[in-house]
Amino acid sequence: MTIGEKIRELRREENITQEQLAEYLNISCQAVSKWENNVTLPDITLVVPLANFFGVTPDTLFDFDREREEAELKEYEERAQRLNNQGKMRELIALWREACAKYPKDFNCLGKLLNGLFLYACGSSQSDEEKLLREEITDIGERILRDCSDDNIRASARQILVFNYSYLGNEEKAIETATKAQSLYVSREMLMHGAYCSAEDRRRSTQSLVYTLLDSITSSILNNTYKSDDDYILALEALLKIWELLIPDGNYLFMHCRISDIHLYLSRLYAGRGEWESTLEHLRLAKLHSSAFDDMPEGEQHYTGVFFDACTCDRSGFSKNYDCSNTENLLRRLSDKCYDFLRGDPGFERLKAAKA
Repeated sequence: MTIGEKIRELRREENITQEQLAEYLNISCQAVSKWENNVTLPDITLVVPLANFFGVTPDTLFDFDREREEAELKEYEERAQRLNNQGKMRELIALWREACAKYPKDFNCLGKLLNGLFLYACGSSQSDEEKLLREEITDIGERILRDCSDDNIRASARQILVFNYSYLGNEEKAIETATKAQSLYVSREMLMHGAYCSAEDRRRSTQSLVYTLLDSITSSILNNTYKSDDDYILALEALLKIWELLIPDGNYLFMHCRISDIHLYLSRLYAGRGEWESTLEHLRLAKLHSSAFDDMPEGEQHYTGVFFDACTCDRSGFSKNYDCSNTENLLRRLSDKCYDFLRGDPGFERLKAAKA
């Protein structure tokens, strides 16, 4: 509701005419009419007299309702999480653009828009669109670091800016931004690990810390640069062994998607060598773990291995930047040229056609 509409509503509640309101405020009747028709706004000097006349606060006059705003922002969050979960990135970005237009100084909304833009840019194959996205990511990220005081939102924006600058080839700016971040040893996860007094809380925090660190290490090893494909294969096979040791019962839950990625990367490396048997085996395992991830039950799930039995995950909180299942996304990658030597092979064709 605009301020003009609010004035009209309050005036009618008081059962007075535009002329009467104008008389009390020593202004013209035409001025009140223009307010109520959203042609002009009241002069700033009249805001308090208007509020006092109707016996309301200036916040009410401007139709500012904190509880309603919080409820609306919560609804944006819930809608965004559903879109995140479904991988509908265009709709997600449109949603957060709408929220930012309505609440331009809400840095949580702006940070969520930044995150959505970055995820979408990472999966975009359209160079012209991606260039515009990268520019917008830089603008929003720098604005957050300049104006926002929330540590968590700033930290997320800094992370995205570092990756974005690096992608754009601006190493100097990426390094400058990264060096202003806090050390790993004073991160939230490290501090929470030392904050708890009870043994059970400390155990849960320790497991969560180890899990988070290993997930980060997994991504780093996957995306590292190696001197040779042999080194890369050794690194990825060692990574698989680490997870097999830490989750010996095979109850990987969320980590199924990470294990699937490791096998997919290995399949590409073996494909580069023309080793069809190893390529097919890792593709089979990649698909197996993708399907296990897709089939994970709804609701909170518990890890059961001794190292992470205090950790949980819930698929409703997952995010992705593709609008299909993990298995379907994996099958799309089978069209890559590196697998051309397998076309027509019965095992490869079964992988393409079977559900897993």
